[in-house]
Amino acid sequence: MQEATLENSLGSAISRDIRALREQMGSWLERNWPGVELANLGVPTGSGASSELLLLTLGGQYATYAVPETLIARISPAWSVYPTTDIDLQAQCMNAAANFSDAPVPRVFAVESGASNELGRPFLLMERLEGRGAPDIPSYVLEGWLYQLDPASQSRVWRNGVSAIATLHQTDVRAGGLGEDCRLPSSGDTSLQRMLSYWSLYLEMVERGGDYPILRQAVDWLHVNAPVMESSEGLVWGDASLRNMLFKSLQPAALLDFEFAHVGLQHFDIAFYAVMDWVMASGFANDAPRLPGFPSIPATLDYYEELTGSRVSNRAYLCTMALTYSALSTTRVYQRLESAGNIAPEDVRTNPPLRMLESVLQGQTLPD
Repeated sequence: MQEATLENSLGSAISRDIRALREQMGSWLERNWPGVELANLGVPTGSGASSELLLLTLGGQYATYAVPETLIARISPAWSVYPTTDIDLQAQCMNAAANFSDAPVPRVFAVESGASNELGRPFLLMERLEGRGAPDIPSYVLEGWLYQLDPASQSRVWRNGVSAIATLHQTDVRAGGLGEDCRLPSSGDTSLQRMLSYWSLYLEMVERGGDYPILRQAVDWLHVNAPVMESSEGLVWGDASLRNMLFKSLQPAALLDFEFAHVGLQHFDIAFYAVMDWVMASGFANDAPRLPGFPSIPATLDYYEELTGSRVSNRAYLCTMALTYSALSTTRVYQRLESAGNIAPEDVRTNPPLRMLESVLQGQTLPD
């Protein structure tokens, strides 16, 4: 698949008339925050593959409601990437992290959990935090500000990302009101069992759009080889990736994309952070090397242990789980692109994380 096609397809999930959206959002503001005006509405660059994102600039009496002048609207997609979408849980997890940790997580100011509103879909309005991102396309492993940094600075960026995850994991879930109802909506007595049940739900959803033996094999392998996990239960970001961070200088200024956030197995986050960068290089950038300053997967997990005092055991298992998640979610996104006629069915069956997962299941070891 040509990179331009992928960029155009994944760059934004916005598919509706911006003028109509402006009128709808203006009506919502008038109903919920009387005196607040919609001065401008736009689509952020790289709006995302799993949600519609809108940039709102407010006018009028917005200060009366203790909201900032600029907000981001995250609209639940018509084509869901996840088996379940709980926008209330997203907002609850984000506000818990923003208010009860030092992690740079946007605050949420409003939530519409139902579809009976002016926009016709659930959405939330959240704080806009500024910073530079690590883009998918063109990949940050091939060009851009991260690529241009010297190795020592790249290492600091990577380690600062690990530190941000560790800080997020310090969220006081009790003070933030994150109880048992904030766990994954799946069966099981432990965090790992609930996550495994969730992968089975995910597989069922993806298989409704096609047959993917590698995904079936991977989910079965995770069930059969499930260890006893030592990780404590806490706030899980769910999509902890360099791609979902914004930076000022070399420090994370925003952690984004909390659609899979929940209370559960925290060590999943750091495994995904390490593995997803490997996927970006070896998968989406066609076997390009990782940036020279980025520590290895084992060194990344070691550094997380050093910061948190929490031992990350069963590392190969966690990393295989993270790669399985990447393959499940990417396959689902690619199914949307196929249904829209943007890519061929073969592109779905051979998407980069799925190919990498097949190699790992056939015995390829994770890179040092």
